[in-house]
Amino acid sequence: MPIDAIKTAQAIGILGCAFTSALTLPAHKPPSSASLIQITPGAPISHITHQWLYIFSRGKQIFPDLAAISSTAHVYLAWADSRESNSVCYALAAAVTMAIVPFTLTVMYPTCRGLENHATRDDAAEVEGKEGMVTSDQEVAKRAREDQEALVLLRRWSGLNAVRALFPLTGAVIGFCAAVCV
Repeated sequence: MPIDAIKTAQAIGILGCAFTSALTLPAHKPPSSASLIQITPGAPISHITHQWLYIFSRGKQIFPDLAAISSTAHVYLAWADSRESNSVCYALAAAVTMAIVPFTLTVMYPTCRGLENHATRDDAAEVEGKEGMVTSDQEVAKRAREDQEALVLLRRWSGLNAVRALFPLTGAVIGFCAAVCV
């Protein structure tokens, strides 16, 4: 195989994985003693979940392609590298990177679905022009419970998102180790 093709594939695989991981992580706040305290958000929770939905929707459009491109580069390297140990490492890097998809679709799905439902709960009322309607005490209490549940879901999603970012990061590390292995 031409050396330029190998080096290009290494760069695409490693940097693509690292880029995917880096873009996933900023949404995660590292755990600290301050984050364990119950925090009241400064904006209405419905606004926060709408922001989350926008960011998550953008991520659904971008991250699967980035992971697939990086993994494709690693699969090419697994095929092209004549050293068996490197081929195994590149194949493992591709598999670990693509694990971001089933993790999101299985482990994160219930949390994401709950946040999406919260973010869109008032959309129909806004379309119909009923967003300013007077609600009963029961409805107010129900909405308050839903808001508290949404805060819990946001915190859970933040932790799961940090775990999810580890998949492409691990793929980048494995790909890098295979690239520098002599």
